[in-house]
Amino acid sequence: MRKDRLPVLFGAGPIGGLAEWQGVNGNARLTWNKEEQELKFQRSAAVESYTVVSDMIVIDEDKLRTTRAKAADAPFDLAPYEQLPEVPSRVSELAAAITAEAGSDYDAAKSLESYLRNTYPYTNTPDLSLQKSKDIADAFLFEIKEGYCDYYSTAFVVLARSLGLPTRWVKGYATGSNRIDEEGIRNGIGYVPDPNGAGTYTVRNADAHSWAEVYFEGVGWVPFEPTAGFSVPQPVAQAEPVATPDLPVDADGGAAEETESATPSGGWSAAAWTITGGSLLVVGAAALLVRRRDWTATAWRRVRYRGATPNQRIVREMERLIAFLGRRGLKRSQHDTLRESFTAWGGRFASLKPEFEGVLRKFESARYGGQAGGEGDVEQFNAMADKIRKSL
Repeated sequence: MRKDRLPVLFGAGPIGGLAEWQGVNGNARLTWNKEEQELKFQRSAAVESYTVVSDMIVIDEDKLRTTRAKAADAPFDLAPYEQLPEVPSRVSELAAAITAEAGSDYDAAKSLESYLRNTYPYTNTPDLSLQKSKDIADAFLFEIKEGYCDYYSTAFVVLARSLGLPTRWVKGYATGSNRIDEEGIRNGIGYVPDPNGAGTYTVRNADAHSWAEVYFEGVGWVPFEPTAGFSVPQPVAQAEPVATPDLPVDADGGAAEETESATPSGGWSAAAWTITGGSLLVVGAAALLVRRRDWTATAWRRVRYRGATPNQRIVREMERLIAFLGRRGLKRSQHDTLRESFTAWGGRFASLKPEFEGVLRKFESARYGGQAGGEGDVEQFNAMADKIRKSL
């Protein structure tokens, strides 16, 4: 590495300060401005290395719901983060309507986040011909109604500040891709991701991203992700997975089913055949077999992942889906991220684009989002993955 060039280190959370640095012959002068989150060093100082320390917030929603989004205990002046230029009245009216039933400042911020994520579609090429308002937040909310991260995050900041919440706009990078995760998922069965997200991440220019943060008394800056299809990584407690024996896997990447018997030894299929033997019942029996197959696959999933969290099950199911897609000829380039691959496949199979986008969102949320998923998330992921399998 050249002695006059250093890589820029981005903290995993708000940077608390410098832990250590090393200069040539012990000479190095660096200063850290915590209020401005700015690192400076003299051009003449030959710095060989430096380390930054980040303050990671573990989200405790119960605590946040009893905490005000105020600046009473802030170690610096939060007035700039409460200021708001003159905006059209319909913007503040919308913020009030969205948060009308919120019981706390945290719930109000989550309501804004959810509204933006679920109302406006994401696109890198918004139709700017629709813009009439000079205010970008107003134009996004009421005229353009689509956009990328800067539109979502700017709108969130304006809406939140109109409610009196100290909010800042943050520009940085999304999580990128974990090389170990990428290789493990590409290689297929047997891969178990690190539950704490440890690993080496590759962050590209394409991962540039913006989001918003609200200051809560006694907690600090809490990030919110208003952009559709993205999630903010936050550490959460994860239960230890319980080891369970692997079950056979069929050629389609699904769990193997029990073989049905047509002999009168018991069971619904034998009874169906012996009661009528009619041709219409043949169709009915076939339909029941399909339903039985679906039910059995669901049951195998539950047994296979017994003790695993919903997030861990989604990650493993994504691994199996990718293995299946590979067998169907949808190979991934060694350098492609999952997002790039699934976006390409969604474009190739237009009728399955919602499913390809959907499983990717569920996976990214489960793997990098830091929020505990639920059974509903697993069921939605499996439903979309099953549709992809059946269609290919």
